Amino acid sequence: MRTTIASVPRAGEPAAAPALAGLPIGSRLRAAAAALLPCAVALAMATLSFWLFTRNNDFPVSYHPDEHSKAEQIMLPWQPRNFNHPLLLLEVANLWRQTFDVPIQVRELVIAGRSCSALLASIGVFAVAMAGYVALGWVGLLVVGSAVALCPPLLVYAHYFKEDTALVCGMMLAILGAALSIHTRRWWTQLLSAGVLGVGCAAALSGKYVGAMTVVPGLITLLIAGFTRWWVSPARLVTFVVVMLTAIVAINFRAFRDWRRLELAQPADYAIREEFDHATSGHSGLRLPSPNLYCLRVATGETMLHLWLLGAAGAAAAVAWRPRKPSRWAIVLAAFLLAYTLVLSYNRIPFARYALPITICLYTALSMLAAAGIRRLQRHRPALGLATLIATLICIITLQANRCINFNTQFRDDSRQRLREWVARNLPHDARIVADGYTDLGGQGDPWRFPEQSRVRQRVMQLMFAADAAPTPADLANEGVQYVAVASYTYERFFVPGVEPMPGTQPERSFHQRADFYRKLFEQGKLLWQSVPSPSTNAYVNMELRLYQIDHLADPSRPRPPPRASPLRRLLRF
Repeated sequence: MRTTIASVPRAGEPAAAPALAGLPIGSRLRAAAAALLPCAVALAMATLSFWLFTRNNDFPVSYHPDEHSKAEQIMLPWQPRNFNHPLLLLEVANLWRQTFDVPIQVRELVIAGRSCSALLASIGVFAVAMAGYVALGWVGLLVVGSAVALCPPLLVYAHYFKEDTALVCGMMLAILGAALSIHTRRWWTQLLSAGVLGVGCAAALSGKYVGAMTVVPGLITLLIAGFTRWWVSPARLVTFVVVMLTAIVAINFRAFRDWRRLELAQPADYAIREEFDHATSGHSGLRLPSPNLYCLRVATGETMLHLWLLGAAGAAAAVAWRPRKPSRWAIVLAAFLLAYTLVLSYNRIPFARYALPITICLYTALSMLAAAGIRRLQRHRPALGLATLIATLICIITLQANRCINFNTQFRDDSRQRLREWVARNLPHDARIVADGYTDLGGQGDPWRFPEQSRVRQRVMQLMFAADAAPTPADLANEGVQYVAVASYTYERFFVPGVEPMPGTQPERSFHQRADFYRKLFEQGKLLWQSVPSPSTNAYVNMELRLYQIDHLADPSRPRPPPRASPLRRLLRF
């Protein structure tokens, strides 16, 4: 007589679905529905997040300096690529353009690209929600899924035609593959999970070059995951590598001269080297020390307080009721967080968006800890566990939804449009203004959403850095300029702790001159108008803007230069 012993799921793992063979048809349908229901809930969360991520994403293209060039790459018939980033986002946007017959116009293509960015972010939401279910059952699905679906920084960067969400989409798919690898036991599900992990690593690398770091926690997962047969471990490693390489070539096929030998085309090889040098050397004449904690500080600041508290409570519950060594799943999550914290510590560019992978890892890990604590509580005190779950979901949904609504409102009510209206209505028509490029004061504004906007009749000279117009605000006033408009995304980089000029005489001179200009402007100029976001998105939307009056700084004894006597005067059409 043969005896079969069913495997018992580990604590914290969802029970395996019953085998359908031999069951009555009604039982089969109910079992299939029970298996598909978590997928349906995760899909609903992803759909909701896509809806949130695409609200108010029709702002002007001029609000972000990089989106225009991406639209140009997909609007031409021969589909050129500059390879400044891998090609996942551009290929998805090109497929979107073809599928929905998007007009070949820069603005329309940029908005379509923003929708693609939101789509990739929502795919990541689905993946992490399912990872929560695989690791911690329904509690994990609801807690982790809601925390990531309503992640405010993810919402912000999903509004831009930029590669940040392509990177984290791949990372979150890899997290799902890792969860499946750790928690599944059948040999075929182990191979399937290795394939999902390979797709996630390929998508992350195809989102941004730094996504190659996802391979490290992926390999750690395959190394520590359990297996039932001796051949499963090498087989899943082979599956992981084959699927990952196949997906990389399929997504980035334009980058290869010979895909069979994985040989890159010369433009792609050159661009990869340039991007690596750019990230590790600096930007616009300044850089951070290497290594640094800039991205980690940004990510911890972007992680909302309630998640830190919920994660700490979950960790305390896990220690109180299960005082043993960390689980394999905890090691995997820590590997994702530490891998990106390490690699981004060598990024020398002080842009907050580079911290998004660490932010997503924190939101995922802390919500997983909270869900694990609730699971422990449910086993020991079921009624209290259920009440804690409900309270946790109310806390996450209420606080994070409120922040998401606030950020979406900021995309609609942007400070640049308000500055434009104030200048047009309150300053003399013959006023002379020098403005940072991010103020967009010298552009055409936002006539698409505000067709009745006021016309700016004042003379505006818009530079990337207003500080480049003259050595000091007083020198600028002596040239006849009366006002200076500045944007936080321009001047804050000079005051980031630890930031320093790039090597070389010219970068050092420019760095110190620009920093000194803004410092003197804040000390000596008269602040006429200011917009401070609350809270700040740390991104290109609704940034802090300031308008200063500086004509009182002019030297009255200094003779005015004759008309057209300087390049600045010629630019201002004096």
